[in-house]
Amino acid sequence: MGLFHLANCLALATGPHLLVYKSTGIPDNDAFWPCFKIACVYALTQILKFFLITLAPHNYLSKGDSMTFDVFGIVLEIIVITMIVRGSLCRSEFNVVASSVGWSIASLVTTRYVPIWVGTRGLEFDWKYLCLSYEANLDLIDTFVMFYSVWLLSRRSGPTWSTLLGLLTVIAGPARSIFYAHMLM
Repeated sequence: MGLFHLANCLALATGPHLLVYKSTGIPDNDAFWPCFKIACVYALTQILKFFLITLAPHNYLSKGDSMTFDVFGIVLEIIVITMIVRGSLCRSEFNVVASSVGWSIASLVTTRYVPIWVGTRGLEFDWKYLCLSYEANLDLIDTFVMFYSVWLLSRRSGPTWSTLLGLLTVIAGPARSIFYAHMLM
């Protein structure tokens, strides 16, 4: 039963990412290496967040300070996404898709696979790992929205409404992850 539950959770978490990868034409345009580069940038961003958290004194942290660190981590990710989009990797809309797919697959592998693998090894079924698989799909959508919002903001020739929509999404988008993380606690 545990093996079936593991396969089910991994299929639910990985399936949409693979479908997006195949259906957007990334393999046809040899965009695997840009996806891999963005995945490495994601890993470096996470390492930088770990390093910055170790600099904080741990005996002074309270519940409110942990939310401050969550906001700081999200701001750091927005800065890195802005650097990626404004860099030479994301000059076209296809490159934005390839970058967001690479970022979301790296997020899936680093933050979802290990808890699913360790948690589903037990004999009992737990809904939390199934919810973790669905949350990986929501993160895929969030990543696309964040990359496209930053891309809309960085374009100078776009209409004003797209700039305002991009700014609103960049500001309100990370609120879901903060709200969801603090609701589960």
